[in-house]
Amino acid sequence: MLKHLSEMQKAAVYTALVFVFVIVLVMLPGEKNTSVFMFVPMASVLITMLLTGEGVRKQGWAQLGFHRFHMRGFLLALAVPIIPIIIGYAAVWISGLGAFGLSAEYEGQGMFLFVGFFVSFVINAFTVTLGEEIGWRGYLAEKLAKLGFAQSLLLNGFIWGLFHLPIMLFTDVYHDDANMVLYIPLFMATVTLVGAFITYLKYVTGSIWPAIAAHTVHNLVWYYGELFTQEPNSSVTYITGDAGIVLLFFYLIVFIIIMKRNNKEIRERN
Repeated sequence: MLKHLSEMQKAAVYTALVFVFVIVLVMLPGEKNTSVFMFVPMASVLITMLLTGEGVRKQGWAQLGFHRFHMRGFLLALAVPIIPIIIGYAAVWISGLGAFGLSAEYEGQGMFLFVGFFVSFVINAFTVTLGEEIGWRGYLAEKLAKLGFAQSLLLNGFIWGLFHLPIMLFTDVYHDDANMVLYIPLFMATVTLVGAFITYLKYVTGSIWPAIAAHTVHNLVWYYGELFTQEPNSSVTYITGDAGIVLLFFYLIVFIIIMKRNNKEIRERN
């Protein structure tokens, strides 16, 4: 048992377990499945909480934020991730870097895709996204909070980004056709800021559900953007999606707004 560890030491144990599991999975032979990697944070949390004794205390589970639901935060989480991806794909369609439309296999299936979005949201929210968010925003965010507001937001997002790098570099799960020299810096910058926004949702609501909603919507809208983009130019990867310039600047603005709001609240309290 590691009952006497500080919050930062617990964060280090959790993070180390995450990367050990990811590296082991990457090294295993055979085809890699994205979903397996997404459950690594959950497994790492459960083991860390077992080792630290948090798993046998009510407060240990309460920190994850499953017992609270914050409607305003949840609605914000649903709305914000849609904006930059829609802007990014609209720019692609208008500029001619990709054509708006569906492939032949989905022609005439608009209603199926519409309903499928909501069904996929529920399924993904309660499986792979929950598997990630219980670790990043449920557990790690609480441990990093002592670092300070801005530092904890950015470090959470940065570690979340690092988690993806072995998967990108050593499997074909993520953008195996992209120029990694260009893609990885864009991805890390974007995901750090996206992660900061999602962590902020956890901090201000005390609930993990807005974080799960934001993460799920981000992934789904990105997928649907790709689905409705035919014959995309190779540059589309760097414009929108999960590492596009549009998302980078959008979430940079969001981060600035968050910081100004936090500074204003501090001044009002003082």
